Amino acid sequence: MHRTKILLTLAILGIILVSCGCMDSSEPQNKGNEGNNETLTITDSYGRQVVINDNIEHTICVGPGALRYLCYLGEQDTVVGVEDIEQWEESIDSPERPYRIANPQFADSEKYPYIGAFRGKYDAESILTLNPAPDVIFYTYSSAEDADKLSSDVGIPVVGLNYGNTGDENMKQSLQIMGKIMDKEQRANEVITFFEEEIAELNERTKDKETPTAYIAGINSRGSHGILSTQPDYPPFEYVNVNNVASGVSKTGDWEGYQIGDDALFKWDSNPGIDYIFVDLGTYEFSENGNTHTNEKYGISSFATGGVY
Repeated sequence: MHRTKILLTLAILGIILVSCGCMDSSEPQNKGNEGNNETLTITDSYGRQVVINDNIEHTICVGPGALRYLCYLGEQDTVVGVEDIEQWEESIDSPERPYRIANPQFADSEKYPYIGAFRGKYDAESILTLNPAPDVIFYTYSSAEDADKLSSDVGIPVVGLNYGNTGDENMKQSLQIMGKIMDKEQRANEVITFFEEEIAELNERTKDKETPTAYIAGINSRGSHGILSTQPDYPPFEYVNVNNVASGVSKTGDWEGYQIGDDALFKWDSNPGIDYIFVDLGTYEFSENGNTHTNEKYGISSFATGGVY
């Protein structure tokens, strides 16, 4: 149970971080003078050279996690439009993403017009009608070709970012790129240091403890794929030295995610046993709308002697 509490604190850390990002920072806000025509050349995560205005006042974020990172830097006030997920009824009534909890203003469709569907399905026409227009677009879960196309479609510089996982090198690089563009390099380094210290502290607290087994179910990868979708290198498990029963799973064909076979849970329940199962909330909710990979079908409540969360 002690180990479970540690795992569950990971979500709370995100809320604390984003809440801090919403407060005034003592960092000097040097964004140049209005009308400044100076430019800055940035190398994005895809190796593209992107020329942007050195005085960024307005932004939009396309793709999962891009808006989260911008909020981590405390730059949510530069946003001039959002993807539809920010204004879904459930996002307003019971937001689950920490940055969204910290920024309820994104529910205002007049102040934050629609720019496309979630998961990066942008609407070029909607972006072109934004007033004020964004000075730059941050784009995750894409490619160099995708970023070039979006920039060509709307005539706005697009910076491609590798979202990565919490605390990994892709995340650090993306925050540093964003920080340089937004003149928030100090804040970006503070965020990176925060995650490094918290991860190190979690590891230190658990490295000599008895190692439980666990399974992460329903990992989303551009959509819900049921409880058989998992991640063998699931970062939160690694932070607290949990034995991930799916650590040996290989990628499924050309798909970027990992899918286990129907009988895998039953085998793992027998050997080595599954102490805990954690279910991604996106898949949990989707299962109520017809997903065949449901808790009822596989009876995961009969596994995990420590519980299903």
